[in-house]
Parts: sequence; C-alpha cells; structure tokens
Amino acid sequence: MTLAITGVAGLAAVAAMATSAQASTVTAASAARPHACSFTADRLTVAFAHPYQTGDRLDQPLSVTATGKKTCVLTGSAKIRLLDKKGKTLSYRFRGGVAGITTEVGPEKQAVFDLTFVTGGGDHVPPSKIRITLPNGGGSRVIAWSSLTPTSKTITVDGFRPWLD
Repeated sequence: MTLAITGVAGLAAVAAMATSAQASTVTAASAARPHACSFTADRLTVAFAHPYQTGDRLDQPLSVTATGKKTCVLTGSAKIRLLDKKGKTLSYRFRGGVAGITTEVGPEKQAVFDLTFVTGGGDHVPPSKIRITLPNGGGSRVIAWSSLTPTSKTITVDGFRPWLD
C-alpha cells in the first residue's frame, strides 16, 4: 500500500508525526538515563576503604554507595574539607588529581575516589571529621575521619571512578 501525500497540509502532517515520534524517543531516552547523585534523594553513604601506603605517601580511597533502588551518576570530583573536633575547617589545600569518569552508583554499583597525602612525623592537628560535597548540587555529608593524619598541607583529590572489586 502506498500513501500519497500532496500539498503543504500533507507535508505538515508528516512533519508533525515525525516530530511527535522524535519527541517521544528523546523523552524515553532521557528518562532511561540516571540523574545526578544526591546524598538525600539517593540515600548515599561514604566510607573509608583500606588505604595504601608507599613510603610517606598515603592513598586513601573513599567509597560511595547508594542504599536506594535507583541508579544515579557522579561526574567530576568531590569537594573536601577536613574538620577539627568542633567542626571548624582545618587549613589544608586541596588540588585536583586524576580526572574521574562518569560513574553510576546504585544497586550493585559503587564509586570510589582517592585522597593522597604525606604522612609521618611532625606536630599536626589530626582531623576529626571530613565533609564531602558532591558535584552538581548533590549535597554534603560529614563523617568521622578514620585515616592517618596528613602531615602535608596539600591533599590531592582524584575524581570519581567505578569501584572494581
């Protein structure tokens, strides 16, 4: 069967059908894509993982896990602040390290990022807590610091990547 379209009205009708079909395809595709992660909406938790020491440098991974049922996406890197016992910010500088990749977090999918710093001697105030702020308006969380005390004033923060067990 062949459909003959004639005139401007016929072309407009075909264009409207194509636009409608394209719009539903775009809407379905964007609905299938995970949204930017949020501590609250996605019930995310952050925990210290096992650190790796090489000489006086410590590589401290932190894992990001979702307890919700939906998948979300982390991009870029977290903003970090180390805090004392009273919750005041300690004077450390943070610099970007290895660039992250777009990482999904959800059921059976975790993300990780690393802090790298020098440890060793010296009289330094140990952090009591760490504030992790997610990119893209994902909020922040404060958790207990459970790593060695940084003795350098500069800490490298790597971007998010998938946690590979």
